[in-house]
Amino acid sequence: MTNRALIIIISLIILAGCTTSCAPTIQLKASPALIFDARPLIPEPWYEQLYDNARSCAKHIQRLPRGHGYGKIDWYVVPRHTMAAYINAIGLWGRPNRIYLDERVVADTMIIKHELLHYILQREDSIHTAAAFQACSNTQVKPASIETN
Repeated sequence: MTNRALIIIISLIILAGCTTSCAPTIQLKASPALIFDARPLIPEPWYEQLYDNARSCAKHIQRLPRGHGYGKIDWYVVPRHTMAAYINAIGLWGRPNRIYLDERVVADTMIIKHELLHYILQREDSIHTAAAFQACSNTQVKPASIETN
């Protein structure tokens, strides 16, 4: 057997061993770590209520990954021009525990809950096919500590 044939066989064996972990992933226009204008955000106390609500809803629909508690989330606020330029979105979850919010939506319960679902499910899922997104993302939550005018 020639060296070239041996190299081809070894390459095929390696490729055959690859599953989805070897497949390329869809990348955002910019990595969440590269959103330079992001500033740490101290979450409002009612963010945790949204987390509890999202987790409670999602756990009835599918099995959830372990080890992703509320206290592990790193929150960031991003100027609106930066979010629009980098990802054309108003919220973003970045693996494993970063949530970026456009400065215009830091009090928007539906957007925050949506990004929390990404974190809870540990799913990027840009088309939001997970059943939990369909069932839990659009439910309006009014945390008790948000004042109404």
